Amino acid sequence: MVEPVVQSHAEIVVGSSEKKPIRVLHVDDELGLLKVAKQCLELQGPFRVDTAGSVEEALVKLEKEQYEAVVSDYQMPGKDGLQFLKELREKENSIPFIVFTGKGREEVAIEALNLGADGYFNKIGHPETVYCELAHGIRQVVEKRGTEHSLLKSEDKYRRLVENLHEGIWAIDKDSYTTFVNPRMAEILGYRREEMIGKHLFSFMDERGIELAKRLLKHRQQGIKEQHDFEFIRKDGKGIYATLETSPITDDDGNYIGAIAGVMDTTEHKKKEESVRASEERYRSYIEVTGELGWTTNADGEVVEDIPSFRRFTGQTYEEVKGWGWSKALHPDDLERTAQIWKEATTTKSKYEVEYRLRRHDGAYRYFLARGIPVLKEDGSIREWVGTSIDITERKNMEDALLQSTRDLARAQKKLLAAERLAAIGELAGMVGHDLRNPLTGIAGATYYIKVKSGRNLDKKSKEMLKTIEEDIQRSNKIINDLLEYSREIKLEFSETTPKLMLKGALSAVQIPRNIQLRNLARDAPRIRVDAEKMRRVFISIVKNAVDAMPKGGILTMRSKKSNGSIEFSFEDTGEGITKCVLDKLWSPLFTTKAKGMGFGLPICKRIVEAHGGKISVESEIGRGTTFTVIMPIAPRIEEDQDIWVNLPESLAEEKRGEGILP
Repeated sequence: MVEPVVQSHAEIVVGSSEKKPIRVLHVDDELGLLKVAKQCLELQGPFRVDTAGSVEEALVKLEKEQYEAVVSDYQMPGKDGLQFLKELREKENSIPFIVFTGKGREEVAIEALNLGADGYFNKIGHPETVYCELAHGIRQVVEKRGTEHSLLKSEDKYRRLVENLHEGIWAIDKDSYTTFVNPRMAEILGYRREEMIGKHLFSFMDERGIELAKRLLKHRQQGIKEQHDFEFIRKDGKGIYATLETSPITDDDGNYIGAIAGVMDTTEHKKKEESVRASEERYRSYIEVTGELGWTTNADGEVVEDIPSFRRFTGQTYEEVKGWGWSKALHPDDLERTAQIWKEATTTKSKYEVEYRLRRHDGAYRYFLARGIPVLKEDGSIREWVGTSIDITERKNMEDALLQSTRDLARAQKKLLAAERLAAIGELAGMVGHDLRNPLTGIAGATYYIKVKSGRNLDKKSKEMLKTIEEDIQRSNKIINDLLEYSREIKLEFSETTPKLMLKGALSAVQIPRNIQLRNLARDAPRIRVDAEKMRRVFISIVKNAVDAMPKGGILTMRSKKSNGSIEFSFEDTGEGITKCVLDKLWSPLFTTKAKGMGFGLPICKRIVEAHGGKISVESEIGRGTTFTVIMPIAPRIEEDQDIWVNLPESLAEEKRGEGILP
């Protein structure tokens, strides 16, 4: 009689989405029971069950394997279940521990809780009910245990986080007086937050609760973390049930200074459990899902029975929510997708799972994860759907924040790596410059000596050779200077000037051929803060390149304009233009198209512009000319005399390309 019922439940479970299995170690001296229990428990969902026939065998397995929960019988030969639990806790092993026994005495349950057990279940009863309850208990303790560590990382961060949690948070000092509650905790007990602060923990429970709390407080003072169910008394005198996940708080020396607990109001859950016990299938379906907003629909997805928790959140009346009215609370952008997933689930009779935004009664949208499963009739058709919608807004926000932090970190790491490599180039350039300048100085001295000693006796050819040597020495020194300048950090010395004055200063240093027409259309306004000398060098380099691009003459037009807090300079020539192949490498150091060039001019310009917080770009068309554009902030955010490292060009930033100075 049992087998068909278990099989029908398994069929429903198989339709659930894949989850990481929960690893459980089941300890019992009845080996036959272990085999059956393993199969029955794994039918309930994502469980992977290992077994041990004794405490000694279990301890060995715990040393070798990682488990998320231990399920143990109470009465066994040799060491019993409670001795097993005590030994684990003495070893500071806090793995969730559930006592699963046929000894249903209250004193055994209390002793187990006192020793730090996370749950107590009776193995006597209908197998499906027994293993459903056990599976639910395991999931509950494993899921809740994972939240403990994050709650105590930072008090400031903790307070910001818990203000908006839909789970109660309650903190007490070493004498059990309330030091903090979040709004949800006060709401659960019907108080205002300020009314609860300073009250003793015992003020919110009856005599029976006080006696149990005294025993549990001793465990916290011993550093033991706990998860247990409790009953509190609300301000209006009504009793409520709650599940607590409690952790001790210690100072830097490990001394107990209080405790903190996550509190979930389980009153409605308990009422629902009592109401669904009349239907075993409905009870099994309800415990397959957990959440904050519970709901049920008929086979077609229409709300027939009242769903109070859903209505309380959305502010809808029963008349507004019944039928398909519940969908009007969904965000318009999520409605079509949700309807499609719901249609697929009803067609295939499979588990329903979807994320959507739900409008709260105050008009604000919150992210929810909705899960539902079908309850089947004997003929396999759907009788109804049951499910929950869980608020995951905080999780979504944390995921977004984590993603942004990851991106920021990646950018920072890239910038740091570029700076480190540029510093390495600078050190290398300094050594190379020193090693090259010494022989160049010797060559220059030797040349000078020959000219002085033999100047009158030298023939014309020898004098030309000496002149060539002197020119090559000057060019070599320039190459060394360019390399050193490119590789060292940039220090900016700001002063105020105007766009027109900046271009005028640059033009004064360049000899413009007569066959080139110059148009300086730069404006006097606005005034701009820059390192005038360094920007003068940038503009000189751009103007010289434009002149070189027009050997047969042409027009060079220079403009400036204000745009969104920046000044945009443009240098437009009517020269030969630049090919795409050259454009792709234009900003790379050591790349040049000139016979006597070294390829540092434009890369240095780019570094100077970016050090100001600006941008430099180029567009070109063969036969029509080239336009360089420099965009500079009017008021840069960089402090004066600050050392500036800017990103390396790709030819130096990526070692694998084999270009540039680094090996």
